[in-house]
Amino acid sequence: GDHQQLAACVKSNEAQRRGLDRTLFGRMIERFGDDVAALLSIQYRMNTTIMGWSSRSFYDSRLEAAESVATRTLELQEDPAASLVGE
Repeated sequence: GDHQQLAACVKSNEAQRRGLDRTLFGRMIERFGDDVAALLSIQYRMNTTIMGWSSRSFYDSRLEAAESVATRTLELQEDPAASLVGE
């Protein structure tokens, strides 16, 4: 997996001591450097606006949203704020 994403939640102190809180991919990067990795720069889950933060913060603005999701937005049938105020 991507070593920039959230790591596993390891509750066992013994497992943490043995390094199981670090991904295999993360360990490979630490040991061999970035030459063992290839960035998959097109992602298919988030639109461009939502993806922008992680692209800038973790990937030097190298991520792109696939055309199929780049401008997709959520259309709600009701006003979510109405349920927050008890209407």
